[in-house]
Amino acid sequence: MSFNFTFDKRTAPLMAGCVAVACLLIFLAGLLLGLRNGHSGSAALAGAGASLPTLPLSPGAIKESSPPAQTQVLPVATGESHAIQTDSAPAREPRAYCLQFGSFQRKANAAGLIKNLKKKHVAAEILVLRGRNRKEWYVVRSGKYSSIDAAAAQSMELKRKTEVPSLVRRAGTL
Repeated sequence: MSFNFTFDKRTAPLMAGCVAVACLLIFLAGLLLGLRNGHSGSAALAGAGASLPTLPLSPGAIKESSPPAQTQVLPVATGESHAIQTDSAPAREPRAYCLQFGSFQRKANAAGLIKNLKKKHVAAEILVLRGRNRKEWYVVRSGKYSSIDAAAAQSMELKRKTEVPSLVRRAGTL
């Protein structure tokens, strides 16, 4: 039995197409894994010599500021403050970013995450945001950064020091 492994004009486009599809699949798999693990392409560009923001160690370490225009702060019976996203048009403010540690539909789960973060000396707060389907989400977030690069660098530093994963999110959005 013999095989014919000749390369002709009909197989060249087929092989090129298969190679292109394989490269695209490998690229997409790497991109999805990187996003799943909380890596940001812009964070790698920050460089080793760049100074990183300091890690918040207590609730008082986070700067108090008014929430963005599309959120409304409401008092809750427990004495905590929560923010609920509304449908009003956002004001023209510079974008702010924060670190998100988790989002839950049960407040008890968010409170449990806050408790675990406090054990690792990470200050965070619970925000109540409404999704597109009008369901409330209890979102655990920390910090306020003026650029996505600063937030990504802090996320990587936090992961390195405390092994706490986080995502960089725009403040006031779900």
